Amino acid sequence: GFAVLTLSTDEINKIVSDYTGLGRTGDIIGAVRVGNEMLYTTPTRTNPDAAYVVHYTFGTETSRRLQDVLYGSPCRGQGTDDEGHDVFGAWVRIPSLRWGLSVTQHVDEAYELSRRQQDLVKTVAIYSIGPALLMALLMSFWVAVRAKKSGVGAMA
Repeated sequence: GFAVLTLSTDEINKIVSDYTGLGRTGDIIGAVRVGNEMLYTTPTRTNPDAAYVVHYTFGTETSRRLQDVLYGSPCRGQGTDDEGHDVFGAWVRIPSLRWGLSVTQHVDEAYELSRRQQDLVKTVAIYSIGPALLMALLMSFWVAVRAKKSGVGAMA
């Protein structure tokens, strides 16, 4: 069976403009092929007026992954957005709309959380290793003093 529903342009734009979970640089862009050009069908985070206005000639390096999707080659991984930023993302084709859709986030922001976690692990390591080393030094000093008092290791 099939289910058919219609969405107005405003409803679609509301969906693709919900950046929940995409941080401050994440973006969702829809595009369609018109002749030898890729035309954005949705607003972008940096250009709310991009829908049906922004277009790029196929074969340029701008939004290369999104162009590939319009040829039917979905992918995910690393690419470049229309502003030239390195991004992680997923690029898929929506056959019923004949759209390509990209969901991306700048690489720097994607790694930001892991960098903070690494910094936290380093801090925890420093604060836990420091006292352990101090205790080891104190214990070795205490053992050396006790051994000296008892005459262990002294030459006869």
